[in-house]
Amino acid sequence: MSGKRASITFSRVGTRIASRKWRRQPAVIVNLNQYREKRQRAEAQRRAVDNRVRFGRSKEEDGKDQRESERAKNELDGKRLD
Repeated sequence: MSGKRASITFSRVGTRIASRKWRRQPAVIVNLNQYREKRQRAEAQRRAVDNRVRFGRSKEEDGKDQRESERAKNELDGKRLD
């Protein structure tokens, strides 16, 4: 009778091992709302970094640019013919 046990085909052995393997691993539960929120937070942080680079200037730099634009405007107004 022990000879009958040894005659199991490889496909059955494979499925038995695979079925045991699936039983051992718990299911991974994913909360899609949490995933979406995490993705949105990451995107907001990336945009914040970009905006800091684009618009994050000191008052000194901002004042300098404003004075330059005012000077250029006045210079053009002085050359205008009425």
